[in-house]
Amino acid sequence: MFEKRVRSRFSHRFIHVYNTLTFEQYSQTAHNLLTVPEDVATSSVAMKSVCKEWDAHTTALCASPKALTALRNQYELDASIRSLQLFLLPLVSRLSVNYNGTVNTRSVSAEAFFARVTELRKDEKIVILKGLTSLELALLIALVCLGSKHGIETFNFEMAYNEYKEFCIGKTTKATGTIPLFSKPVAMKAWERLVQLEMVVTAPGNTKTVTKRHKTHYITISPALLNIALQQHIDCPTALVRWATAGIASSYAYEV
Repeated sequence: MFEKRVRSRFSHRFIHVYNTLTFEQYSQTAHNLLTVPEDVATSSVAMKSVCKEWDAHTTALCASPKALTALRNQYELDASIRSLQLFLLPLVSRLSVNYNGTVNTRSVSAEAFFARVTELRKDEKIVILKGLTSLELALLIALVCLGSKHGIETFNFEMAYNEYKEFCIGKTTKATGTIPLFSKPVAMKAWERLVQLEMVVTAPGNTKTVTKRHKTHYITISPALLNIALQQHIDCPTALVRWATAGIASSYAYEV
């Protein structure tokens, strides 16, 4: 009797696990979801023509760099198939037919993908990032660059400052402008504010004897989220945006 009760109590339990899709598999899944099923495409001559045109559009769309960037942002936010379906559903639901019988694909375009990502990414972290100073943003970008170059996840202030200093001294050009090199005490104040805002969080394992400059931290902002905030930041210098773009691209290459 007891055994039956235990079985009945736990028979409805399910173990939910995250999928392990790579980004290439994720983007291919998006393409498959947008493609018209074969049984529908061959239901009539007129439908076959429309579906052929639509499938050609989705193939080109899913191969375009802009759409792939939007999908990458969504992938970093949530890589589940369900979230991908919810991401695409509003776009597909806005499809309409032109007067000549062709499909109006404006609602399912790279621009629509980006608008959808922006809509989903309206969270408090972006609002906070848009309010950061150039120095604070530079330190965050330095962490992203360090992670992409060395494949590490924990950092300290000295590492971030040295990366920022290297960029200010040797990586700026006339085309991108210059970024002022602030002194280490000023940069430390910016670092402390990032800690207060929980943009960077103290990593476990630090002892009391470790100085503030050498305490290890990890960044809580994804490269994609930082990139979105920089694009929306009104006063962000061009040099910082280009530096971040290069660092974020390198981080994607490292993941692959």
